[in-house]
Amino acid sequence: AFTGAGSTQGLPAFGVTRGELDAGLRVAAAFERAGLVASRGEAKRHIAAGALRVNDRPVTEETATITAADLVDGAVKLSLGKKKHALLRVGG
Repeated sequence: AFTGAGSTQGLPAFGVTRGELDAGLRVAAAFERAGLVASRGEAKRHIAAGALRVNDRPVTEETATITAADLVDGAVKLSLGKKKHALLRVGG
């Protein structure tokens, strides 16, 4: 499961298709769709500042993608800083 403080229960969740993950979903796009950032540009600024994490691992590349290999118990945890989190779930 996920590491860090707290459980993933109760986190806001959004769905993506298996096809999107197989193609590689850009991290910036995932954070935008989750509502954690207002735009992909904002996500890229947070990446440069080291504030975005996927499954509790820092994102260091603007071109980073999320794939099926990142799934943990059918979900991927997205975090902005220490207090904003969301779950990406595969829905088809």
